[in-house]
Amino acid sequence: MTLKAEKHSAQVEHTSAHHPRLELDEAIHQPVRLSLMALLAQSERVDFAFLRDYLELGDSNLSRHLSALESLDYINIEKVFEGKRGRTWVSLSAAGREAFAQHVRVLRQIVDVAPAPAEKAPGAVGGNIMKKHTAVGALVCALFALLLCLAASAPVRAFDEDHSKTINGTVLHFRVRGTDKNHRYLVLLHGGPGFSSAMFLPWASRLEKTVNVVYLDQRGSGQSARLHFASPYAPTDDESKDYTIANLIADMEGVRQSLGVEKWYVLGHSWGGMLGLEYTAAHPERVRGLIDMDGLMSVPAMTLNILDNAQAKFEADKKAGLPNADDLLTRVATLRALPHDNPQRLLGAFGLALGPAQLYFTHDQSGSFSAFNAQIAKATRAYNLSPADLAPASEPTVALIINDHFLTRDDTPLLAKIAVPALVINGKQDGVISPQSAEAAQRAMPHAQMVLLNNCGHFPFAEQPDKAAKAVEEFVARTSVWTNPDLAQPVVPSLAGVRASDIQRPCVIGFVVGTDGHITDVQVKRSSGNAAFDAACLAAVQKGHGQPAVHNGLPAAAPGEYSFQAG
Repeated sequence: MTLKAEKHSAQVEHTSAHHPRLELDEAIHQPVRLSLMALLAQSERVDFAFLRDYLELGDSNLSRHLSALESLDYINIEKVFEGKRGRTWVSLSAAGREAFAQHVRVLRQIVDVAPAPAEKAPGAVGGNIMKKHTAVGALVCALFALLLCLAASAPVRAFDEDHSKTINGTVLHFRVRGTDKNHRYLVLLHGGPGFSSAMFLPWASRLEKTVNVVYLDQRGSGQSARLHFASPYAPTDDESKDYTIANLIADMEGVRQSLGVEKWYVLGHSWGGMLGLEYTAAHPERVRGLIDMDGLMSVPAMTLNILDNAQAKFEADKKAGLPNADDLLTRVATLRALPHDNPQRLLGAFGLALGPAQLYFTHDQSGSFSAFNAQIAKATRAYNLSPADLAPASEPTVALIINDHFLTRDDTPLLAKIAVPALVINGKQDGVISPQSAEAAQRAMPHAQMVLLNNCGHFPFAEQPDKAAKAVEEFVARTSVWTNPDLAQPVVPSLAGVRASDIQRPCVIGFVVGTDGHITDVQVKRSSGNAAFDAACLAAVQKGHGQPAVHNGLPAAAPGEYSFQAG
């Protein structure tokens, strides 16, 4: 009886101590659903489009997983209309949040309580089985380590905010998407003038994991308030007077203030490159870094470059015996003879670039444009955008020609005034903005780097999306904390006896060179950890406060920093 009782007791103990893997929720444990639940667990709600892009899934694939989780009452799916736009929001239900928390607890139990296997005698059976269990254990450990990292990090608050606000006397539309509002902000400036921020979709969605992307429709473009001319190419003063570069700059500044962002990165493509340069020159203290992507710097130089490339193309066609080559060469000569301030010179050059010269894409321009437009159209549907609101507008270009001498505008003198970090990205085969122009822009900016993309024309985000995104991400990572290397001052004379061990890090003092060439806004931007040392550093810079800042070698309105080391 005693023997039987002991055997029964042992059997009960064995069956009650089943392996915790049996408690894993198979509906959650699937990799895609586990990733999905982990993201939802750290957010109040997440937009369908963001989930799709962040998890790198197709619409149908994501919908299938969401349906499975919804059938278990683990998630809530809410479809709403914001204005004319439909949106789908996903959130964890109370049951789903508890199920995910329990799943994580079981994973933790598997890792924490797994007994160390007894050492097996030589020749014992089961060696292969133990190897398999060890491999499974390693996988579980790796997965759990990932979950621990997620739990230990700051909560991810994925967000997608759509704004239409009256700013600077007009209604501006801008959309902000990202994963964490503590990330840096990047504003995108589209080309045209008159295109829309949709041209960056879906390329810029991959940037949203590391920066908060501001998709801005410039005034008169996209979903922002459009210009209305009774006569398309001959507007009245009242119809066009407010469309100026000065107002476009003020619009950007109003958007930044509306978002409560102290500084942001500025990325301008094509015409947006000129606008980004103008904004950075006007508000350098608000720019962390400038990214010029096949950006326009000089309208006359761009027009001449198009005509030169078109002529080279048509001369090659003539040698090859292609028809119409002589007519096209005559057309180029006619445009060259026109003065720079004649609109037909610029419009005719664009017609050649878009048509027979094919200067925008590296191969098969017609097919490439079709594919690019199809990509944008698909993105607009996924992002719930109305194609009618995104149609290009001609009025902005007409207004700039009238108000800001756009046909003869040359902003290259501004390049030398850009004291913030800059990145120039250009297609090596861009026939509109030449690589030579891009390289000249990079050389003219004091702190600029260059990325030249091979097999790429005017649209890097269409022809080389991965390389273009990588260049932007690396630039942001490299410049998030940046000190102007031209402004190093190694020792504070009044505290020359302070040892390096007395401070935790260099003290950084920030200032701005005012428009009159005087230093203003002197402040401690980063403490050394030693209050007395910080005060001495501040005093050392303030001695020049209000005095000409000639010794800094900076242009007017440039931001600067001194980095002080103990000596």
